[in-house]
Amino acid sequence: MIKAVIFDLDGTLIDTNDLILDTFQHVIKECLGRVPTVDELHQVYGKTLDEQMGFFSMERSQELVASYKAYYRTHMDERTHLFEGVKSLLDKLFTNGIQMAAVTNKGSRGVQHAFDKFDLGKYFVAAITADDVVKGKPDPEGILAALNHLGVTAEEALFVGDSHSDILAAKNASVKSVLVGWTFFHEDHYATFEADFVIEKPMDLIRLV
Repeated sequence: MIKAVIFDLDGTLIDTNDLILDTFQHVIKECLGRVPTVDELHQVYGKTLDEQMGFFSMERSQELVASYKAYYRTHMDERTHLFEGVKSLLDKLFTNGIQMAAVTNKGSRGVQHAFDKFDLGKYFVAAITADDVVKGKPDPEGILAALNHLGVTAEEALFVGDSHSDILAAKNASVKSVLVGWTFFHEDHYATFEADFVIEKPMDLIRLV
């Protein structure tokens, strides 16, 4: 019996896809003088920001991180919103007594801002951020911490995400994984992720709990 759902945030509940893509392009062009390829973006998507920027340049990774954060924070209020149907999903899960938590590779400052902007805090028992773990997804540390906060076993939870790192983290924590169909990736990638379930719209999750 499913008693809890653990969510990724960016690209899963919050539509940050266009802004993230634009921020990558801006930062890599401004700092490294080139445009990142689609394949490169696929390789880094869902990883921690430090890992992403280290992929493009280990020597200048901290400069890239600082530039990324500055650009993203400048534009996040005007260019991020909840995916259609997300609020209805959260309301339904909450009403049905399903506990919820968030596990994200985003830092605590960004998570708090998002929770305040979209009034998400009331739904979640816990939010495990990049600042709360030693290793981000795909390491299972964050999901295991969320299970502890929720007081449920791996068999009693689902993890919902939009990236390969999300699906791997769920597998590494022995939690059933749900890939969202509104991911940054084309559906041709779905099979390679090997998620336990794929949903095409937020309310489709209800049939799994």
